[in-house]
This record gives sequence, C-alpha cells and structure tokens, in this order.
Amino acid sequence: VESLENIAEINPDFLVHCTALDKKQLMDLYQITENIAVTPRSNRFFNIESDYRKFLDNGFNLCLGTDNAMICLPDLFGEMEFLYRIQKNVNRISPEEILGMATINPYKMLKNFHIEYREKWICFKEREMTPYSIIRSSGKIPFIQIEANPKI
Repeated sequence: VESLENIAEINPDFLVHCTALDKKQLMDLYQITENIAVTPRSNRFFNIESDYRKFLDNGFNLCLGTDNAMICLPDLFGEMEFLYRIQKNVNRISPEEILGMATINPYKMLKNFHIEYREKWICFKEREMTPYSIIRSSGKIPFIQIEANPKI
C-alpha cells in the first residue's frame, strides 16, 4: 500500500483498485483524483474482497475494467456480471450503475482529460433489453457497434 503523499506527488489522472482504503483515506484520495477503476474478477482471484459501493457513495467516478489476462479474459460483459453477483448481497450496486461504470463513467474521465473520443452506439439484436439483462448476459448476446457521428 502506497502512502497517499507519494500518490499525490505524481498527480495521477486515475487510480486502479484502491480496495484497502478506509473512509478517511478515501476522502483524502478524493482530493488527489476522483477517478478510480476497479477490476472485481482479478481482485477476487487474489482473494481481495471489497465493497465497491463505497466509491460511489463517496462521489468517485468509478470505472469498470478488466485486469490481468492470465487470470481471466478481458471481457467487460463478464466483469459487469461478476460485479453484480458479488455486490448484490453486500451493498447493492444497481444494474444501471454497473452499466454506467462500463460505458458512461470512462467517457467522463476521458472527456475531462481533453481526449478526443469518437462516439459509438452499441446496438443489441434483441428487441428490448434492460440494464439487468445486459449485465447478466455474460456477453452472450449479439451486438453491433455503430458510429454515432461518422466523419465523412
């Protein structure tokens, strides 16, 4: 565990994991960066259990990622489903929030860094899908990616 002073010195845009922090450390970390990415499947492999709700409750822009391809495939749908399953009985994170962690929140972070992002739509070939059905799909639903604003 790094000291927060050392982390503040490098002025990071975002941090990954941050699972071992207590409430005070979380508040101090928020002064350094509000962007955190978590990787629940990799954390669980290494026997790291965390209540990821604490980041949302403390105002962090929480992003969902994949980690360590030697342990599990870099599959964001699998990550969403896993997070939902492990979190639902601890301190529930809604399917809508999980979907936002995988889609909207990373976009917010990139936008803050003035990184150009070419907007795309993900269209599912099912007629109607709820956030719950998307995160519980494990990526087994067919989808297509469409440019929202193609440059002609």
